[in-house]
Amino acid sequence: MKIRIHKSVAEDMAVLVDWKLLEPLWLRSTFAPVDRSKLINAYSELWFDKKNSPWGFTLGEIFFRLNKLGEREIIFNNGRNRTNLLIKHQNLIPICLEGGIPDDADIQRAIVKPLKEGDVVDITDLPIYPMSEIRRLQPALMRPASNDFP
Repeated sequence: MKIRIHKSVAEDMAVLVDWKLLEPLWLRSTFAPVDRSKLINAYSELWFDKKNSPWGFTLGEIFFRLNKLGEREIIFNNGRNRTNLLIKHQNLIPICLEGGIPDDADIQRAIVKPLKEGDVVDITDLPIYPMSEIRRLQPALMRPASNDFP
């Protein structure tokens, strides 16, 4: 499915990344990914803007911080579960970086290319459900008052 990327924060840098190179940074985070095998294979309608074609899709937003061991880890400002769903189905994913690209060779190596607001990229073609349906199908992974699940 073709989508037009949208950044929640205009100052963020959107990039296409090879997530397998960033996965270790997320796994060491306090907010590591949920079990992807338990995610339903559907997008939330809240993630899309259907006014134009291709539809807009709001990207997840991450930043990198040093943990207690002095290692970089990924922290999500938003989009943790939509990103987790994308990763379940494809390795190259669009994501927003708060504060730009860190001066870190491993992170820089993961970036396939920079993206601009409105660029068109491919994401896996999955059904799009209203949040009420996602909550019904996947209650165990839901947190109250969240628009970011599954």
